[in-house]
Amino acid sequence: MKKVLKKVFLMTVSALLIITGSIYAQEKVVVVGDPGGIGMGFDVTRKAFNKQHPEIKVELQTFPFGDLIKKYMLDNLSSAGEYDVVAVVNLWLGELASAGYLQPLGEGKFEIDMSKYVPGAKVSSYYKGDLYGLPYMPSGNTLLYYRTDLFEEAGLTAPVTLDDYLACAEKLTMDRDGDGKIDLYGTAFMGDRGNAFSPFMYFFGAEGAFGANVLFDENWIPVVARPKGVEALEMMMKFTKFAPPDIGAFTWQDGYTQFATGRLATVMMPADLVGIYEDPEKSEVVGKISICMPTRENKALQLALGGWTVGLTKWSKHKEAAFKYMKFHTGREMDKVLLLTTGCPPTIPETFKDPDVLKRYPYYDKFFEGIEKAIAIPLPIGAGTREFIGLLSAQVNAALTGIKTPKEAMEEAASKIYDALKEYGYYK
Repeated sequence: MKKVLKKVFLMTVSALLIITGSIYAQEKVVVVGDPGGIGMGFDVTRKAFNKQHPEIKVELQTFPFGDLIKKYMLDNLSSAGEYDVVAVVNLWLGELASAGYLQPLGEGKFEIDMSKYVPGAKVSSYYKGDLYGLPYMPSGNTLLYYRTDLFEEAGLTAPVTLDDYLACAEKLTMDRDGDGKIDLYGTAFMGDRGNAFSPFMYFFGAEGAFGANVLFDENWIPVVARPKGVEALEMMMKFTKFAPPDIGAFTWQDGYTQFATGRLATVMMPADLVGIYEDPEKSEVVGKISICMPTRENKALQLALGGWTVGLTKWSKHKEAAFKYMKFHTGREMDKVLLLTTGCPPTIPETFKDPDVLKRYPYYDKFFEGIEKAIAIPLPIGAGTREFIGLLSAQVNAALTGIKTPKEAMEEAASKIYDALKEYGYYK
């Protein structure tokens, strides 16, 4: 009996030693994103990855969007390798890559087939021809969400052109309860100082009939004050007549809440909001929406394509484990899971037409049709890009709030952007 007990004891101790050893042998991979959609997506995929790969433990750290690049720069300066995988918006890619913070990918043990991704989504992963990340949550994909029930009630169909969109916005701006006050606005978009760039870029791209729209010439001289830029802003301002009076202070949060609570007939917002609008716990318009991407005279839409990329830090001490997670996070299976659980826009074409996706979002194939035909508007993605976005956004806001005319706003934007980029050495 004693021999049996001793044998059981030794086997138990051995098992504990094996388990303990395996725990201590785990590679820890630290992933960084913001607390919003980016971090939510990482949280979904890291949990799934950890179950499938017990030898690796992926941990998530989140910081406010505005603090992310500061954290990355500090990590680079210290060479500490505190972070392994980082979420990088395309506006920062050149800055981080040129600073040596990101590990170049695409060859050797970091080889990846990039052909599987939507062309527009890949834009944010390259800098000067080199690959520095894998596509995640593509942006530049602003959509027009509209209430199908209200359109049907008013005898309207989905707008194809900007003029159609304007006519719909006018007709659906109304006093529905008869108290003499407008309680349903035809449309809205982010017009606040920090976000006005996003809808402006949609209108700018939708004005493709004016020619191949560019914000810069071949030497990166800003040309937003040319007629194309002024006309795009003028068109954008026509819609303010049928938008909430505070459109110049209208934020992402306003776009989410006001459309979700039924106060807007249409809203121009980022593609990742589809998950919120179709969530019964967060929205009152579930099953009553669809999407479209109207343009000028039904021309091909031009978009500032890009978005986020998932980068591997140069100082990571667990590069191979981290890269394994990156491929898992941006793979076909998780592309679909992220769309269905968080509303994250896909990066792989097959996901847009997946039967489960279309069951949840019957209109989602329209989104793919729009971005598949879209033409990219070139943007600088090196140092100074953040200033460029902020300066242009501020001037669009100045026009929306009546401080400047569209022409004055675009001339001021061109002047300030030129000065900013000159400081970063764009011009010899």
